[in-house]
Amino acid sequence: MKDPVRILCIVVESSPGVALVQDIFDDVEHAQQIPVIVEGELRVAEKYVIMGHVTQRKTDHGHELQVVAYAASNIDQLDVSLYKDVLALESDVLGTLS
Repeated sequence: MKDPVRILCIVVESSPGVALVQDIFDDVEHAQQIPVIVEGELRVAEKYVIMGHVTQRKTDHGHELQVVAYAASNIDQLDVSLYKDVLALESDVLGTLS
């Protein structure tokens, strides 16, 4: 199995088996949409944490990266600002302990 990835994202488009998501850490003006293969259907405009691996698929325009999800959990109630603060604090603590 390839190295796993984890994306905290918001769902932009969704249909059974596939979704387009945007990483919640990306700057909105420069954000890219990420195609994700999922089991079932994700809810548009809700936040998810997706775990899976990156694959390539051939398209008419070349190759496209996509994530094949093995887990997708709804985190719509997550306070993203607080989560970012916790990640920054964790980084500071680990830096102090090193």
